Amino acid sequence: MTQTGGREDVVARLSEEVGRLGGRLQEIGIELQALPAAGATSRPSAVEPGPTPFVPAPFAHAPATWTPPLAPDPSAGWWNPLGLPGAAPSAPAGPALVGPARVAGPAVGPGPAVGPGPAWGPAWGPGPGAAPPLPRVHWWQREGAASRAVAVAGSAVTLIGVVMLLVLAAQGGWFGPVPRVVGGAVLALGLVGLSLRVHQRDNGQAGAVALAGTGAAGLYLDVVAATAVYGWLPEPVGLALGAAVATGGLALAHRWSSQSLAVVVVAGAAVLSPALAEPGSLLLVAFLLVLQVGSAGAAALAARERRWPVLAVVGIVPPVLAALGAVAAAPADATGRLLVVLTCLLVTATGLGLALVDLRRRPTDVVATGSLALAVSPSLVAAGLLEHWAAVAVAGGLAAVLVVLVVTGGALAGRARGTLVALAAVALFQATATAASADSAAAALLVEGLLLTALAHRVRSRTVLLTAVVYGALGTVTLAVRLPASSLVTAGGALSDATGATTLAAVLLVAAVVALAAEVRWSHVVAHPQPLWWIGAAVALYGTTAALVAGSVLVLDRPGFVVGHSAATVVWVAVGLVLLARGLARGGPVEARVAGLLLVAAAVAKLLLFDLSALNGVARVAAFLVTGLLLLWRGALARSENAKPGQPGA
Repeated sequence: MTQTGGREDVVARLSEEVGRLGGRLQEIGIELQALPAAGATSRPSAVEPGPTPFVPAPFAHAPATWTPPLAPDPSAGWWNPLGLPGAAPSAPAGPALVGPARVAGPAVGPGPAVGPGPAWGPAWGPGPGAAPPLPRVHWWQREGAASRAVAVAGSAVTLIGVVMLLVLAAQGGWFGPVPRVVGGAVLALGLVGLSLRVHQRDNGQAGAVALAGTGAAGLYLDVVAATAVYGWLPEPVGLALGAAVATGGLALAHRWSSQSLAVVVVAGAAVLSPALAEPGSLLLVAFLLVLQVGSAGAAALAARERRWPVLAVVGIVPPVLAALGAVAAAPADATGRLLVVLTCLLVTATGLGLALVDLRRRPTDVVATGSLALAVSPSLVAAGLLEHWAAVAVAGGLAAVLVVLVVTGGALAGRARGTLVALAAVALFQATATAASADSAAAALLVEGLLLTALAHRVRSRTVLLTAVVYGALGTVTLAVRLPASSLVTAGGALSDATGATTLAAVLLVAAVVALAAEVRWSHVVAHPQPLWWIGAAVALYGTTAALVAGSVLVLDRPGFVVGHSAATVVWVAVGLVLLARGLARGGPVEARVAGLLLVAAAVAKLLLFDLSALNGVARVAAFLVTGLLLLWRGALARSENAKPGQPGA
């Protein structure tokens, strides 16, 4: 009995210990369950090894023989060995802690992972509280979209009805002029007044914008009709009254902070004004310019808080199109054409001024940059309406103004400056093509290329330098057409094609190549300019030969062909030796050495293959002697440079 009682005491004591351990494990389980919520932002970088999960007895006093519970089937659901409330399964985010359950008693097989714990990796699905992806909402499904669409349609239909009242009713003899104009004005003012009341309601902004925009645009059209159709108002008075109406509508748009209202006012009036004022008339251009200035003012006021890019586009496009229409419908008399040109210049000046103001405020504004090109186009097209030198003056003056803007516009961004340079290049080319003859076109283009190279050095602009290269290429092609290389190899060809203009163009070509090469080398604008050097060298070689041969033929007639080629050979050798010396100097570029060798080789080949047969008399002898002496001099100089100190130079 004593032995049995002692055994029972030991079992009871062990059961108490197991019960205490079970209670402690329950507390640890509760703490582990709270860990994912408390430490969601700090995840451990690695899994630290821990003890094998222990399966406690869920009671304080165990019977004499206790058998641990078997591991349940994983397919039956989540295993909660600690009996913790609310222990729900979660997607495994890292390696599972699986190990055999060790208890006092018989060994138990491996069990599944222990309940919730910290995450060691990305979750397999959306975490707790993650919002599901929102379904795609089309524009017609958005709140208020249907109402706005209906309001816009109503605005368009109403404005068309106003135009029909003002114009089409006159064709059928309906009403009289006074009732039509007065009725349109009353209707427009009534719509504006109604919009003020609607705007005070909740969710009434869309309807108020449509009403106010329709009313303001309708009142503007009423003024256009009174001025252009019925002639009741003098044109200056009509324009002033239209400016007042547009200012009122745009001021209301600014007060309501509504770009939509401003767009309805400007677009409605601009689109329907050609139905009242004759398309192609200068009065129509003037009314649209009034709208452009008003829209620019409203956009400038709104720019302190927001941008209205759509209003800027709607403001500049109608007057430009109207000006181009005026050019197409220009009268035949000189006075009428001059008025059209002056109107186009006014459109250009207005557009450039407003765009530059926007670019001062926002240098990277894409709409303002595009407005520059739109503003210049009417004047370039209208220049063709004038006589020869008047057209040159318009295009050349516009190019000069644009160049001044490039030089003085230090605050302009690269895109805006490049646009101005491109426009100036187009205007300059138009002036050149109009003024120059076929012989002088090459010289004029090359002079402009030199001027653009100097401008590129002044403003340090890649765009300007690229434009200079384009002008130089155009001048080269023009010269090559007028004085091809085939004309330089025969005396007859040189005599027929050589003129003073082509000779001057050849000299300017060499100067342009040297200037462009110097600017490219100084500005480091090209990372690998070696291909450009070879192209420039070939062009300069052609220009030098053309200038010497053409100039000699002009001065000496047929003997000048021989003299010119002799001089060309000597110049080739001299320039080649200079380049060779530059390349052989300490630290000299390898390209200069290669170019010098190639040029000397080309001069010797020309001397043996062409000069020996084409030249005769003193010119042939002089070419051979001078070339040989230059080569000997360079060879002797190279030997003495390579001689060591204390040794003879030979």
